[in-house]
Order: sequence, then C-alpha cells, then structure tokens
Amino acid sequence: MASNSLRNPVRQNRTSGFSITHITVAIAVAALIIGIVFIGENIVYSARLRSVASELEQIQGAVATFKTKYDCLPGDCVNATTFLGLDPKCPDGGKSLTGTCNGDGDGIINGAWQHGQPVESLFVFQQLALSNIIQPKKYPGSNKAFGVEPGFQVPRSSFEPYIGYYVLSPDPSPDLHFPSSIVSKVHVMIGAKTAPGGWDDYLMGAGFNAIDAHALDSKIDDGNPTSGQIIAVKPQPGLVNKNTTCFTDDGYETLSNSGCVLFYDIKL
Repeated sequence: MASNSLRNPVRQNRTSGFSITHITVAIAVAALIIGIVFIGENIVYSARLRSVASELEQIQGAVATFKTKYDCLPGDCVNATTFLGLDPKCPDGGKSLTGTCNGDGDGIINGAWQHGQPVESLFVFQQLALSNIIQPKKYPGSNKAFGVEPGFQVPRSSFEPYIGYYVLSPDPSPDLHFPSSIVSKVHVMIGAKTAPGGWDDYLMGAGFNAIDAHALDSKIDDGNPTSGQIIAVKPQPGLVNKNTTCFTDDGYETLSNSGCVLFYDIKL
C-alpha cells in the first residue's frame, strides 16, 4: 500500500510552510503590538509631565498661602522664629524639624550664590511644613548649600528621583547669566541633585534635558524657552554641564541631549 505522502503530494506542500496570508497577518499583529507599546509609552510620559505640572501648582499655592498667612515669604521672613519656633543652631540651621531660622525680610528668597547672606531657599520647605501648609513635616532647614538632596531639604520630583524643586529669587548679578525677566522674582527652580561637595543646583547642573524641557513647557506654558511662566536657563559655564546649548534663538534644542535649568514663575 502506498504511503499518505505519496498519495497526497499536493496536501503535503500546502502544510509545509507559511503562506503570504500568514506572513501578512503576522506583520500586522507585530505592527499592532509595536503601536500599542508606543502609545502606552506616550501615555506614561504625558502622565509624568502632568505630575510635574501639578507639583508646581501645589508649590505655588503653598507659597501664596504662607504669604497670606504671615505677610512674608517662606525662608525670607525676618520674624519666622516667633511663630514657627527657633532652631538653636541658627543662623546656619541644624537640620531641625521643630524650629527654623529667620531671613533678612527683603522680599527676596536668597540662593546659595549670594555669599555672606542666609541661604533662604533651603528654609522654604521647612517653614511650609512647620506652618502645616504642606505635609508631612520632613524638610529640615540648613544654610549649608552643599550636597542638597531632593527629598531631604527640598521635594523630589515625580518625573525623576534626582530632580528637586527649589523656591528662590534669581540673583541680578550679570556673572550668573540669569535673564532679566526672572531676576529677584520668586520662582520654582527645577534642577538635578547637587554633586557631593558641590554648590547649589543652578551652578552644578540641570534636571531636564532639552527634549523634556520643551515637552513640559509646551504642555503647561507657551513652549518658548525665553517667555511665559516657564523660563529655561543654560547651566553655568565652566562647571558640570559646561558648553551645553539647551536652546537657541529658534527655541529648544530638541535634537540634542543638552541640560536645561527651568524656572517656573510663582504668581503671588
């Protein structure tokens, strides 16, 4: 008796490989999976940007509430110890969770670049917590602008754990290259963790790259690095992120991975 393979050669050929239809379906399924993954990544990325926008709005609201309640800015209050308690290690502060230090009351939240003056920016979130405007009470104030850690002296961004939020007033000194539109006004600076032994984040590096900075600016502002509520600043020349471009006259350098320091204007 002849074998099945000899009696049905055509049937054998039909089942021995993939047809064009099979290949087409496989390609379509693969493309669909890739598309779903791509869409999912975009949704996650967009959600991370929305979280940053929400965190910035919460900080703005907290600073405004503090100013209304005490008639001064957190960190800058000349009499903060009278209603929030005294840190016995003032004026430098001792990382206290029960007391704080006074500022100079000039209406400007000084940053670490203003040598010889209190580093008021590092007492901002301590005072917001001590006044029960933000929770939990976990931000110790310190006048030592070395090794600033997101999640310790300042809040950590949900976008990346090494990014922190600093409330301060940019200095008008021309050596620091702050644009005139933001100097001496209260802003949230979005910056990366300070390197060990380094100064504050503006001098040491940037939190966002140009691509992410453009995406955030476009989502909650005008997408322009030099106008609106979000202003981009190039990291200080000669230090960690030297020679980075971040943006040009044409806008953000979205084809590069340059670092950007972002300043979010707190409207009081």
